Amino acid sequence: MPPHARWSLSLSWAKNSDKIEHPDSLSAGGAFRIYSNYLTFPSDADLAITKTDLSDPVVVGAQVQYTLTVTKYGPSDATGVVVTDNLPLADIASITLGTPSQGNASELGGVVTWNVGNLGAGSSAQLTITVHVKSSTPPYTVIVNKAAVTGDQYDPDLTNNGAAEETKVIPLTSSVPGISLWGGVALAVLFSGTLIWLVCRKLITAGRGR
Repeated sequence: MPPHARWSLSLSWAKNSDKIEHPDSLSAGGAFRIYSNYLTFPSDADLAITKTDLSDPVVVGAQVQYTLTVTKYGPSDATGVVVTDNLPLADIASITLGTPSQGNASELGGVVTWNVGNLGAGSSAQLTITVHVKSSTPPYTVIVNKAAVTGDQYDPDLTNNGAAEETKVIPLTSSVPGISLWGGVALAVLFSGTLIWLVCRKLITAGRGR
């Protein structure tokens, strides 16, 4: 019997070879036997979903690629598998869906619906979603993206049916590692001022020599 399986049992009882209409009337010690019985085991569909992001942290105005992976655990297959991903439009300028490894996906109003279809036991399917972070998103904002998976069958473990990924937004930086944008501007001004001072000094020296 699969773990957590729901089952039903139909029995016909007899006492001293006479069929008893109501099993509750069977007296203690009376002989009985089963005329017919059957067990039904609705298939379990332990579906699980994970989500990863690339890159994290992300620069304001840059893009993030999310990868959704849905997996079917257990001995039986799953049918009618659907993944829903709610993207935070407040911080996202555009959404591009990749081609899923199975099924089809669409997006409407920031909600991605991925109709996976059927998943065999032990198999997985993937979908990538690429988003561009708004340039107006304040630095150090944490973008939270949540997704969930459902199926037709009974799922004995709902703790792995949802996934959330947090992506930190960071400000623009200069091309020099470890120097912020304003730090780069300050260095440029300092360099320009030094260069002007050197030119002026040379001109003054040349003027005195005449």
